[in-house]
Amino acid sequence: MYRGDLCDGALLQSLFRRHDFTHVLHLAGHVGVRASVKDPAAYAATNVGCFLSLLDVLKDRKNTTLVFASSSSVYGEGAQVPFSQHSPPGTPANMYAATKLMAERFAEAYCVQYGMPATGLRFFTVYGPWGRPDMAVYDFTVQILKGEPLHLYSASRSIYRDFTYIDDVVDGIISAMDHTPIRCGEVFNIGRGVPHSLETLVSYLEEELGREANKVYLPLSSYELPITWADISASRSVLSYCPKVSLREGIHRFVQWYFLYAEDKLQRYVH
Repeated sequence: MYRGDLCDGALLQSLFRRHDFTHVLHLAGHVGVRASVKDPAAYAATNVGCFLSLLDVLKDRKNTTLVFASSSSVYGEGAQVPFSQHSPPGTPANMYAATKLMAERFAEAYCVQYGMPATGLRFFTVYGPWGRPDMAVYDFTVQILKGEPLHLYSASRSIYRDFTYIDDVVDGIISAMDHTPIRCGEVFNIGRGVPHSLETLVSYLEEELGREANKVYLPLSSYELPITWADISASRSVLSYCPKVSLREGIHRFVQWYFLYAEDKLQRYVH
């Protein structure tokens, strides 16, 4: 195992000289919509600039399979619902979305210019054990257990997200690693294909945790889309991607993991 900075082109060149890598899975980057609004330069430097460092190394290694993480956030205002990779993605709603869309474009350009194949995966609201604490499922769980105000948008009953359990995401990644792109700019949606409202998510968490959320409603932010919904027909037919875990089952699994993890870390909240 090596620890290093993806932006360090010299390090990447050195690693590829020492090892004959057959596959590269690129999941690194700056994530999150809200923080990108505050620091767009950092997101551009990491999600675009550092990705270019990797592409520049791989352009001379055309037999290396590259799979990289994109995001459902690339689908912006004006995108057709459900979101299909075969339709225009619309106008990016925030800086994070803009950087991920630009990364896709650079991967496509390198393929056209150098014949370097790559597959992009647009992940839809991934959740599950060891997930990011700032994501809704994890964050809402902590807030409900601590009795803290749970901030929801006033239109949360009509805000939908395509929540995708981590096990299904991993299956999609593995399938993509075995896939050989047939054209430049190939991307696939990795989602559940079934959107749920934030209110439904909260109700499932309340059931599993045995506690009622202290809901506080706020105005909808301009950088949040009312819905994300993956059209996974292409992922099914080309990658044999078949998500299996429903939101209710995924929340059950997550809460079970959370209590075990929290107990191990002496972080379980008791009122």
